[in-house]
Amino acid sequence: TGASGRVGLGVVQELCKRCLPVRALIRNRGNAELFTDRVHVRVVDLFDIESLAEAFEGCDTVFLITPENMHSPDVIGEAERLIENYREAVKKTGVRRIVGLSSMGAQLDGNTGNLMISRMLEQAFRHLPVGTTFIRPAYYFSNWLPYTQLVKEYGILPTFLDPERKIAMVSPSDVAQFAAIVLSSEALSANLYELSGPVSYSPVEV
Repeated sequence: TGASGRVGLGVVQELCKRCLPVRALIRNRGNAELFTDRVHVRVVDLFDIESLAEAFEGCDTVFLITPENMHSPDVIGEAERLIENYREAVKKTGVRRIVGLSSMGAQLDGNTGNLMISRMLEQAFRHLPVGTTFIRPAYYFSNWLPYTQLVKEYGILPTFLDPERKIAMVSPSDVAQFAAIVLSSEALSANLYELSGPVSYSPVEV
């Protein structure tokens, strides 16, 4: 799922390098051109359970991402519907293993913003007879990219973080590479992996 995003596309590319059969689920038909002929592309409405279940049919392992629509008036509610559809599609099909993209902080309970979505994903499959592995990346270094023009023009980098505090960061391409290794190896079947880059940075250093 989420096969046209930063991490999702990277996962598809990494799995293709390993000569594994891949089915890429996308929402926008125009993104089909991102993939080579070796990839089986499906245009799927993730909120349509029948469409989603059909896309999962015949798959041994699924990689689950929870894309967030920040323009929605109910981000958490949409995520709940999406995750419930994932759960139902897994129940209806022969999926044996789930690898999910979560986030550091998903272990925290309470009103934690969009971390609540990662927590919901991790808890959704507890009572199903499937193997689950969740990858919890650190803060994506690519989150700074939308501000590059602002920095160039005004010398200002907006952030809610303490400017001097170093935090763990990671590249989405490294997350994709690690996810592909997990997906292609039964040996890497721990329930959780936390993933960060080699260096922590403060916003000032960024």
